[in-house]
Amino acid sequence: MEVRDDRLFTEGPCPRHRGRLSLERSHRDRRRPVTVSIYTVDPVQGGWAVSGSGSHQTLVFLSGAKAEATARKLGMAASYYGAEAEVRIHDRHGQLVGRWSSGSGATQASAA
Repeated sequence: MEVRDDRLFTEGPCPRHRGRLSLERSHRDRRRPVTVSIYTVDPVQGGWAVSGSGSHQTLVFLSGAKAEATARKLGMAASYYGAEAEVRIHDRHGQLVGRWSSGSGATQASAA
């Protein structure tokens, strides 16, 4: 028994699926604006600060490792909810020493 919902499918070729039935809307219509969340780990007096783009809050840690781990967790949480996320890690002199990015289902890490 074939069940078909006419609201979803129409007769005709779909260039992407090459099938007889195709989705009513084009695949291009599914594009959504991409939100990019950037989290930075910077040295501050007495510790390390994690700040995010668009956020007025700054988290301060005594350990750089804990600051980096928290920034990555925030980035993964943003990525889980559909935003692209990037974590930028700076050393004590303010130089970019590492970057972690996540988006479109892929996770990348690189050293600057």
